[in-house]
Amino acid sequence: MDLQRKESKEFLNDLTTRDQRMMCATVTMAHMADSKEQLDADTETILSTARRHLCQLAVLKFQQTDGLNTVLPIGCKKIQATRTLTTESLAVFMPFKVQELAHEHGIYYGQNAISNNMIIANRKCLLNGNSFILGVSGSGKSFTGKCEIANLMLAGDSDIIIIDPEREYAPLVNAMGGAIIDISATSKSINKQ
Repeated sequence: MDLQRKESKEFLNDLTTRDQRMMCATVTMAHMADSKEQLDADTETILSTARRHLCQLAVLKFQQTDGLNTVLPIGCKKIQATRTLTTESLAVFMPFKVQELAHEHGIYYGQNAISNNMIIANRKCLLNGNSFILGVSGSGKSFTGKCEIANLMLAGDSDIIIIDPEREYAPLVNAMGGAIIDISATSKSINKQ
């Protein structure tokens, strides 16, 4: 009773002083296996892991269809087991709060670390389309830049200006049909007055 009183006081303190909200939540989890024996073994492993971390799980007996319909991302809650949580505690169960970037006519820039989805961006649609490619020697900075230039040239009508003091990008510019302008004190490209 002392423990329940202490937990109730902490819960009330969260609601009154820490600006938390009280929410009712249903947390369901589905796992599948190839055989009944494997399913039972996996279930026991999951239950023992949960008990080790002081979490209470229950198996849905004779409610597997309702449990599956609740787990599917269709917004249909068939299980009537709810638990009261604060908004801070409930936020832990929101793994899908991810900012995705998938522009139309964009090019591939990498993989989202949280959702593992591709990042397809069109710099013209961004608030600030600038970027930096940073890394140690030999890490692939030039290769990354050349891949991005090739993707931009093949994807659309982008105007690309490369300032290349080491003439590293000259073969790519020639292959893409670009123009190379030498800028120096002795350059024939600059009119002298």
